[in-house]
Amino acid sequence: METSQVALVRCADYEQERVNCAVRQSIDLVGGLGRYVKPGDEVLLKVALLTAKEGVYPHPSVVKAAIELVKEIGGVPIVADTPGVVHQGNEAASAIADSGLKAVAEEVGAKAFQFETRGFVEVPVPEGKKLRSIYVAKAALEADVIISVAKLKTHGYTLFTGAVKNMFGAVPPKTRREIHATLTRPEDFGEALVDIYSVARPRLALMDGVVAMEGNGPAHGDLRPVGVILASGDGVALDAVASRIAGFEPMEIHSTRAAMNRGLGNGDMSRIEIRGEKVEDVEMTFKRPSPWQSNLPPRLMGLLNRLLYVRPQVEVEKCRQCGICEAGCPVGALRLAPYPTFDRKKCIECYCCHELCPVGAIVLERSFGARLMAARGR
Repeated sequence: METSQVALVRCADYEQERVNCAVRQSIDLVGGLGRYVKPGDEVLLKVALLTAKEGVYPHPSVVKAAIELVKEIGGVPIVADTPGVVHQGNEAASAIADSGLKAVAEEVGAKAFQFETRGFVEVPVPEGKKLRSIYVAKAALEADVIISVAKLKTHGYTLFTGAVKNMFGAVPPKTRREIHATLTRPEDFGEALVDIYSVARPRLALMDGVVAMEGNGPAHGDLRPVGVILASGDGVALDAVASRIAGFEPMEIHSTRAAMNRGLGNGDMSRIEIRGEKVEDVEMTFKRPSPWQSNLPPRLMGLLNRLLYVRPQVEVEKCRQCGICEAGCPVGALRLAPYPTFDRKKCIECYCCHELCPVGAIVLERSFGARLMAARGR
């Protein structure tokens, strides 16, 4: 495999001009945006939006800087994700608004939305190790270019989360829960992450490491200033460098190792050319997450994941029986009889029916566990 290039640029804080310079410099160091995007391309900035909690997702200033660069080169930027804690309020697509990402996108003339508003499509995974087919966001499949905009963080199950794991957000919540429930060994889960990455593969990866998260990430860890922005045309190599900055060995990260073994990128530091700062000058020793999940018996882990659900339900007193929800369901899991009824086995919980209902009759019912997770994520 050829050598990969990863840019490592210092950025002390989130002052917009400073971030603009750091993001531009990092991308220039790996060939410039013109190497990855051409005029007229629709460019999906796939942000890591687990929940709208400060320090959990890429800072709006980093996303704004990336949007402006895409527009400058003549691309058409869109910003999207489906968060892990879905719809914390009653309003649709609240997380991307609450995070400030929607506001900065619209400020510079870009669209920002959650994937469920545009639906999901089932596609095969040709070289899949754990997944033979998968539902993937239509916006990710239809974009000319994907840029993975990740956050430098630890993770309670995968140890580290970066450019590769960020693409897990391109599949609907129910699919994510099923993967967690059935693939309870971290090694197997890492292979599934790479299956998804192989289908929705970013052409460029950008990482916000200005303020990172250590300890019990990805949502409840401790914030730690690192002061760096990373960029690479190889998301696997970017993850290897970022995990090294956090004090981990890249091959400890199952998704990095699995992706490298499949030829999807470089995880071997000896084959990565670092441009800009030296890793040893910014390397730290992050607190590791508490490994409670990996210590649970597989059956208990599966049960916990099944108890965490957010699923559509109908309020019949509001329903006009217009049939828009039935027509808009991508998997045929909903029919009027005479009000909307749901086939829970077919339903992928993409929430398209909820988004499409013109009168708000389709609501989202959260389990007690999901309500608890949402409250903690605020």
